[in-house]
Amino acid sequence: MKDEAKRSIIAVIMIAFLWTIVYLFNSFIKEFSDSLMVVITFVYVFATTEICLANIKSAEATQKQIEISNKQFQDTNRPYITCEYVLINRVHCGIRICNHGNKVAKNLKIRVNDNFISETQEGHYIHFKLINSSVYSLVGVGQIYDFYFCNVETKPKVPLIVNLTYEDDEKRSFSEKFEIDLSKQLPIMSVASDAELINKEMKQIEKQLQSIADKLEPTVNQEGTHHA
Repeated sequence: MKDEAKRSIIAVIMIAFLWTIVYLFNSFIKEFSDSLMVVITFVYVFATTEICLANIKSAEATQKQIEISNKQFQDTNRPYITCEYVLINRVHCGIRICNHGNKVAKNLKIRVNDNFISETQEGHYIHFKLINSSVYSLVGVGQIYDFYFCNVETKPKVPLIVNLTYEDDEKRSFSEKFEIDLSKQLPIMSVASDAELINKEMKQIEKQLQSIADKLEPTVNQEGTHHA
C-alpha cells in the first residue's frame, strides 16, 4: 500500500513539474513546440499509467483484505465438534463429543474405526457398536454426548480413530479427525469411584457422630456426679 501511494505522489509531482516548465519557458516552447509536445505527451501518458496501476493495486489489496476478514469471521462463527477420551468414576472408558463452537451443528455423523469397535465389550457397552449408523440432527452450543465402550480393565489395544462430519445452518460442511491411543493418552476426566465416594461419606458421618458423642460426654459425666 505504501509503495503504491509513493508511485502516485511521484506521478503527480512529475505532471506538476511538467506544467511548471511549460509556464516558465513559454517562448522557448513555442519555438520547439512539436518536439516538446511529443515529450510532454509521453510524460503525461507515463504518469497517468503509473497512477492507474497504483489505484488498481490498491483496490486489489483492499479486496484481499476484505476476503481475509470474511474468512476470519466465518472461521470464528461456526460449530466446532471435538472428541475427548474420558474415564468416569475410574471405571467406564468412553469418548465425549462436545460442540465448542458458537453455532449449532447439524447432521453430526460419528465414525469409529471397525477394528476398535470389534474389540469393545458386549453387555452394557453393546450400544457403542451401533455408533457408526447414528446421525444427530442437532448439537447445540456446549452440548455434550458421552459414549462408553469398555471398563478400565478391558481397554482395546488398538488406537481409537474417530471421524466427525457435520454442517452448520448455512449448509457449510466440516470434518474433524481424532486419533487416541488409550495405552498412552490420559483421560480428560477422571473422578472418584462409587466405592470411594461411599467410603468418603461414611468417614464424614463417623466424624459427625464422634463430634456429637464428644459434646454429650461432659453432660453424662455431670449427671453421674450429681447422683453420686
